[in-house]
Amino acid sequence: MAIEELAKLIQDLNRFNFSNIPQEVLGAVFEKLIPPEERHRLGQYFTREDLVDFINAFCIRTRDDHILDPTCGTGTFLTRAYDRMKIYGQREHRKLLSQLWGVDIALFPAELATINLFRQDLSDYANFPRILPKDFFEIKVGQTFQFPPPKASLNSQFTLIEEEIPIFDAAVGNFPYIRQELINRQEPGYKDFLEKTLAEEWLIDYPDAFVIPLSGQADIYAYLFFHTGRFIREGGRMGFVTSNAWLDVGYGYELQRFLLNNFKLIAILESRCEPWFEGSAINTIVTIVERCSSKEERDDHLVKFVKVKRKLSELIPWDMKLEAMERWFGIDALVYRIEGVGKEHYKLQDERIVNTLKGLKTYEDKDFRIRVVKQEELLAELEKEGKTSKWGKYLRAPEVYFEILDKCKDKLVPLKEVADIRRGYTTGVNEFFYLSKDRIRHWGIENEFLAPVIKSPKESGGILIDLSKLELKVFLCHKSKEELLREGKMRALRYIEWGEQQRDSGGTLWCEHPTVVNRKYWYALPTPQLTKILWTKSYDVRFLQRYSKERLHADQRVYQLLEKDGAEAKLLATVLNSSLCSLIIELCGRVNLGEGALDTTVEEAQEYMLVPNPQLFKGKVKDDAVQAFDNLCKRPIKPIFEEVKMKDRQRLDRLVLKTLGLDPKQYLKPIYDGLTQLVRERIELANMRKGVKQVKTQRDIEKLKKQVTEEVLPYGVRKFPEEFLDLSLKAKDFAEVSVPGEPLKLGMYFLGTQEVITDSGFTYQAKTVEEAKYLIYAQKPDSFVIKIPKDTKAVAKAVNNYERYLRQLKAELFQAFLNRIFDHKISDALAQRVLIEFKLSSQA
Repeated sequence: MAIEELAKLIQDLNRFNFSNIPQEVLGAVFEKLIPPEERHRLGQYFTREDLVDFINAFCIRTRDDHILDPTCGTGTFLTRAYDRMKIYGQREHRKLLSQLWGVDIALFPAELATINLFRQDLSDYANFPRILPKDFFEIKVGQTFQFPPPKASLNSQFTLIEEEIPIFDAAVGNFPYIRQELINRQEPGYKDFLEKTLAEEWLIDYPDAFVIPLSGQADIYAYLFFHTGRFIREGGRMGFVTSNAWLDVGYGYELQRFLLNNFKLIAILESRCEPWFEGSAINTIVTIVERCSSKEERDDHLVKFVKVKRKLSELIPWDMKLEAMERWFGIDALVYRIEGVGKEHYKLQDERIVNTLKGLKTYEDKDFRIRVVKQEELLAELEKEGKTSKWGKYLRAPEVYFEILDKCKDKLVPLKEVADIRRGYTTGVNEFFYLSKDRIRHWGIENEFLAPVIKSPKESGGILIDLSKLELKVFLCHKSKEELLREGKMRALRYIEWGEQQRDSGGTLWCEHPTVVNRKYWYALPTPQLTKILWTKSYDVRFLQRYSKERLHADQRVYQLLEKDGAEAKLLATVLNSSLCSLIIELCGRVNLGEGALDTTVEEAQEYMLVPNPQLFKGKVKDDAVQAFDNLCKRPIKPIFEEVKMKDRQRLDRLVLKTLGLDPKQYLKPIYDGLTQLVRERIELANMRKGVKQVKTQRDIEKLKKQVTEEVLPYGVRKFPEEFLDLSLKAKDFAEVSVPGEPLKLGMYFLGTQEVITDSGFTYQAKTVEEAKYLIYAQKPDSFVIKIPKDTKAVAKAVNNYERYLRQLKAELFQAFLNRIFDHKISDALAQRVLIEFKLSSQA
């Protein structure tokens, strides 16, 4: 903001008494002004003040602390820090502002942060908020910056004041969430710049930051942890809101090692009773760490994993204005409770205090469930495995999970020891390779080139896959077209030749799609290993791993589970469908996105999934378990809340527990209770978001669609064929084709002739594919005659121009939606909806 603009704004603000307006009200007004597309691009979501105060109470411990918010947005963390330090005795406005520093790469929020801090005391003109509208990664320790003193008159001569950025006592904030694949897309080479910055900063104190750069999958907040750490003094704290992804995903390994080797991990907090950000489809956590260079102190420290069981409005009920002192004292009491958990494990031994805790300890009351573990043990586990340690389990897992792991450590084996998980087909052109019964009937393709394929888990409501009921078959042909002709396999040959004339929505021929061009023949899918077990990738409220008595093909959306030598497919399917395995899946999968789904990648299933060792099942035990599994296969699997009540389900689960040496009377109910609670929390959190978002979506979706349609199609769509024909054509240049009053569609292509057909049996032999398409595009409701140019070149030109127009139209609609909502999937769906409304979807 220019000096003159700031002075004018101050002068205008001084006419009003803003000091009595609550921060959340004025802040909300300002935040509404920030363009939504800019907010999404920068990963900005604004933080509610009860959560801000909770984080500030962990990190700001004296009235003299210097505070940094490296991604400050409109300044909520800083204005609440101002209030906290003022309550605790720092009354001087100028001194307070000198202790508060904010940075934001977006100019507009940074200006609002300046206003929000300035307005804390409008009577004092001699103040200047330390807000820097810059990329935080370009700021280095010890840099000097200039600030204007915002003093009254527009005619005053302003003097720039230089101030060195300090080392801070605390850093707080809400780190933006920008997926790694978008980082370089927005600014090519930016990730290289980030990694170079971190390496230079930490090379001496933490050489691994140079030796082991962050994973290519790391989101922007992972880099921010590293960079912010350089601005924190010994004993200073950082407290940030982030996605919970780093607790469990691959790039979390580097971040976990960094934090454990340079900080005391004070607490990680997660709410399972309310979403802290209703407008974001991301599950969030709060991470509190303290800078510590002493390995002995770090190792001896007790880490707290905190499940917040009550809404923050209930934990922090005090009004910010009317009960400010009671509010801060009350929040401090919550912090002291959390940090004081486990203090009884510190004992005096050999004239020094020693942490005697071994393993994991759980404390629980109506407000929190707190799991406590020594930092030394977390680091040892991380270094032993050499990969991300799934810390999410400490926040979410029921107590029975840890007890079973301890008792059955030698009887549970990683899934990778008994099976491999691989993705099924990525065909590149599903429209060609996956055939419905109607298409098979139409083309009459020889059976030897068709095989059952499961494309979606929804095709099987139960565990057992009935191949005869699968909707699709996959086209499998490894013969050349010459071989097909020589052997008289004309149906398959015609289908291939027809496929070679088709294009995708972007105009690319199917046979030139990047996925197919490197094959021996574009239509020849690689020969896969067939499977009997399909590993489910995503879960809602049902858990099942599907099983087929015969080996079958699978699409890439459903993972193939290939048993290793010595493992029996049916026995492995039996074990995997136990509720104990469902509990483990719930804890090793990803819940970082807030839509309520649980996802498991190939890596996670292979590396983190534990299963009862199938070799334990022998003789009668094995026969009984398989029989129980057969009974389970006779019915659809129900939502887990109902499933655990089913007698056949309970029988299988009891047999699995007995085989592990566990008493079902002691363990079955806790497993069911823990699993159902985890699923219920996952789904209800998503529903809380959807309840807010759906109301807004239903209200705004038609308005958004109308705005985009008016922008892209102010005069409606161009009509075919009228607006795509050569104007020089005369009536004599056209022929007439009689058609029935039902939809036309393409039929078989053979020897240069393209069929146009209807469901009732009408057939027209078009001379070219373009002529056939012309008839389909030109058909009008209640019209039984179509006029078509006699010149095939004129037909082809009109069709090609029309298809080019449709592709361009869809792209423009997609881009217009994307510019507003910054969501590729939704933008594509909305663009398709507009085309449907104009009856163009089948043509585009």
